[in-house]
Formats: sequence, structure tokens, C-alpha cells
Amino acid sequence: MDSGVKENSKKPLVISYIRWSTAGQKIGHSEKRQTDAAKEWLDKNGYELDESYVIEDDGKSGYHSENFSENGALGQFASKVKRGEIPKGTILLIEDFSRFSRAKVSLAQE
Repeated sequence: MDSGVKENSKKPLVISYIRWSTAGQKIGHSEKRQTDAAKEWLDKNGYELDESYVIEDDGKSGYHSENFSENGALGQFASKVKRGEIPKGTILLIEDFSRFSRAKVSLAQE
């Protein structure tokens, strides 16, 4: 039976964020581990990821917040959010809080 109400089935944009601090971590399993975790979440929750929406901070320290600087991919993403260039409701996938920041939680939340 048609209720006359169209359901909005468009899912929000999903952006994956991956970060490692050293070249050795990239050569190791850091990038693959984070990418695999994102793919697992996407599969489990029925979302798709456009590969053009992967944010990567290669060699940026989370401890010193280099990833949030104007040269860091996460910092550039945060600026786009503030300017309204990222759609409301966008999901940012991060494997673990330590990939987001290694600063104290109260500082990282700011």
C-alpha cells in the first residue's frame, strides 16, 4: 500500500581517516589495519565508501597534533567542516581514538 510518503533512503557521506606517524608504520601494517577496519565497519553497517573520501595523514604525529595543523589532512577536514563544505550528518570513520589524537582527551575534544 502506498502511503504517499517517500522515504529518504540516501545514506550520509562516509569519510575514512587513517594516520601513522612514521615511515616504518606505513611499511608495517598500520595503513592496512586501519583500512581493513574501515571496510569491516562499512560492510557490517551497509555503507559504501567513495575512495576519494579517504583522509590520510602520512607521517603526522597525533601526540603533537600535527594532524590537526593546517598542513595536516585532519586539520584541513576540520576547516572544511567549519566552513560548511562537508554535509551535515557525514560519518568520519577512525579505527581508534589514538589515530585521531594522542593528546589528552580534554584537549583533543576541543
